[in-house]
Order: sequence, then structure tokens, then C-alpha cells
Amino acid sequence: MTSLNTTSFSLPTEKFSHSNALKAEWDNMADQPSSSLEAVSITLYPEYIHQTISGIGSSFNPMGGEALFSLSSNDQKECLEALYSKDQAHLNFCRTPIGASDFARQEYSYSSEKGSFALESDNNNLIPFIKGAKAVNADLALHASPWSPPAWMKTNSEMCNGGTLIPGEEVRKEIANYLVSYAQAMSQQGLPIARLMLQNEMDVETKYPSCKYDPVDFARIHVDHLAPAISKAKLDCELWAGTFRALSGLQCFDCLKESGFRESIKGFGLQYVKEEALHSLQLNHPDVPLMHTESVCHNGDNSWEQAVALFYDVTKYLRYGCDSYTYWNTILPHDGLSGWGWKQNSLVSINAQEKTLSFNPDYHVMRWLSSNVPPGSKRVECFSFQRRTLAFLKPDGHYVVLHFNPESHDSKVELHINGKTHQAQIPPLTFTAIEC
Repeated sequence: MTSLNTTSFSLPTEKFSHSNALKAEWDNMADQPSSSLEAVSITLYPEYIHQTISGIGSSFNPMGGEALFSLSSNDQKECLEALYSKDQAHLNFCRTPIGASDFARQEYSYSSEKGSFALESDNNNLIPFIKGAKAVNADLALHASPWSPPAWMKTNSEMCNGGTLIPGEEVRKEIANYLVSYAQAMSQQGLPIARLMLQNEMDVETKYPSCKYDPVDFARIHVDHLAPAISKAKLDCELWAGTFRALSGLQCFDCLKESGFRESIKGFGLQYVKEEALHSLQLNHPDVPLMHTESVCHNGDNSWEQAVALFYDVTKYLRYGCDSYTYWNTILPHDGLSGWGWKQNSLVSINAQEKTLSFNPDYHVMRWLSSNVPPGSKRVECFSFQRRTLAFLKPDGHYVVLHFNPESHDSKVELHINGKTHQAQIPPLTFTAIEC
């Protein structure tokens, strides 16, 4: 057996509930015939290569930009480098809202009336935030969706509290033109949009910006208006359908029934989807590429237990074929409250009054993930009965296996690949990337 190179970071044991970690574990081998608890066995199958990873990132929002710019210039630089520089977290495929999301101070869009369009609502916080990130990581790519169309396009004449698009083809043409105008305007800002989506969580009505779509209408907008508008404008931008949650049903299945829909889109953007739905989608529509668009937002506790749950969420989406993973709030004010009073987690918390910043547990998981799975990595089939694992073939030709030891003691890992067995000793409560 040969020893392995590993890169790890351990959880602070005084801040972590070991019993909760074990509850989150996949299974227990103790009562299985012929099982051994002496070592965790992981087998790689390099002949089975799956999706290529487009990137790992997080989401921009105006409240995060506002908090960032409350810091001194030196602290702003420290924060942006910690998030986007190649030798730190190197987040590289990030989401941005089109108009107000729930982490804006109030509702707004880029069109106050028919025929108008301007990005100026975001000139102070959101756009400078994204430009600051791009200045650190020039290769950073963006995907985008609105939380709501402009108020004048909706039945309730407001962006919040749900509502739907006004009936008729004219307004559907207008929403398509609105999104094309957005992509063109962002490109002029030096911020090209790589992937464009029609609506965040198309099945839900909420007190913050939202809009509910019937799946048939949703599909027809892509086929009849949005895809043709993107093509006519000659945008270098992919059209993805989403975002889908699958909490109230598999609306993406209903969309695929519509003639021309599959041909009009590149793939599906998914968030808050359980394993059963991911498996069903992959099984029934293996030809449709998938991307992850938003992580679980939690409740603002920013705990290490939630950081472990984040890793398990990553394994779920990437194992079922998503080519990317997008954490939700990159930066929030220290109270974690949205503009509509919802407290959520973030990678970074900033106290604007005290001019201080802190890196939360989720930051360390995302930094570890992104630094070990660069864009261009290919997921490799791997299996372990004892632990959730992911394996990748990196662009440099090395294999890397991602693993978390939830035990309160060292864990011996045996990695089997190409008829050889490699060993590593993993400290307790430690995230480890095993490279070979």
C-alpha cells in the first residue's frame, strides 16, 4: 500500500455536536455481515467518467454589496481576495439576480414602464460588488434569473406577493426582450451573462419578489419568445430553464411535454430538490444537462452542523449530474436578515457599524470544495458504503476524492483504484481532499 497526499481542515470540536454529525451520516456498517469498521473503504472506477464541472460559486446580492462597501478599502480587498482569488476560495461560477431578490432593501426592476430599461438601480452596490469580484478573478462567470418580472407586466401590478404575468402574447414578448436587454446591458458593463433563466422558483408566490408560472406557459415562453429573442440578438449566452424547486411537483417534466421546449434550452437549473426527484430526472431524461442554482439558506445560525449539511448537499447535486454548485448568500449584514425579515446563512458576515467581517463555517467548506474541484474537472464514479464521497479527475491529471470524517476519532481510509490500494489517516471531524 502507498500513502496519499491529502489537504484537510478540521472543525472546532467545542462548537460541534458529534451526535448531529452521526445522524447526518449515510449509514452504519456495524450490524452488516462481513463488514469491517477498521477502515473506510472507497473505490474509484476511472473508466466511468461523468459530467465536466463548469464551476463552483455563490450568489451576489445588493445587501451584500452594501455591507462590503461599509468596510475600509483594505478590508474590502481582504474580503474579495478571500472569496475569489486563486489561492483562497476561488469562487468562479456565480449567480446574480435580475432586479430585486429577497436580499434587496425593497422591490425594484430595470424597467419602470413599457419601453424603458436601465441598470442604474444597482450602480451603487450590486454591480460594483460583481466588478470587484471580477477584478480578483477575471475568469469568473455569471448566471442570472429574475425573482419577478417588472411590476407593470404582472396581474397584481407589484413585484412582491406572487401574481402572474398578464395574459396575452404581447407581455410574454416583453419579458423576453427585458431579459435580452439585461444581458446586453451587463455585457456592456464588462459582466457577460453565461447562462440566463426566466424565473427564480417558478412555482411559488411569496411576500418578497416572486411570480408564479403555469408549466405550459413557462415552456411556451422559452419556445416562442425567449429562445428566438436570444438568437435574434446574437447573444453569447445559454438559455437554461429554471429555476425549478420540485417542492410542489416536477414542473420540469411538464415543461418537457411541450413541443420544441427541449430544443430551446440548454438544461435545467435546480434548487431545493430532494434526491428522489434528482434520480427521477436523471433516469427519465438523461440527455438534459443539470446545474445547481441555490443552496439551502438555513436560519442565520451559521453553525458547523449546517456546514456539514452543506457538504452533503453538494454531494447530492454533483452525484446526480449537476455541472455546478451555487451557494446562496455570499455576504450579508451581521444580523443575516433579508429585506423581508428572513434570517439566513452566508459565507461572510459584516458588521457595518463596527467595520468588521467574519468568515462563517460555510465559507471554509466552499473554499475547500472550490480549491479542490477547479472548472474542467470531470466527476469519476466512486463508491463507499460508509461515507458520502465524491471523486474527480482534475485538469492536471490527478484524481481527488472529497471526504468528511464525522467521527470523534481518527479514521483510516483505504482508497482502491486500478487494482492498487492507498491509505490515509483522517483526523476526527475533518474535511479532506485525498489526491492520487
